[in-house]
Amino acid sequence: MLFAQSNDQKLTHPLDSNYTYVVLRYVLESYNRLSWLLIDAKTNERASCLP
Repeated sequence: MLFAQSNDQKLTHPLDSNYTYVVLRYVLESYNRLSWLLIDAKTNERASCLP
């Protein structure tokens, strides 16, 4: 997820944002994507690889 602060500035990574909600959203969305990396081959159920 990239966002532009204005048309004159280059694209900025969300972790470089000055806004806490942008950083928090990026971290939580990334955590959610990583939490389902494992799939049980027998049941085809997703299993969390994170605590």
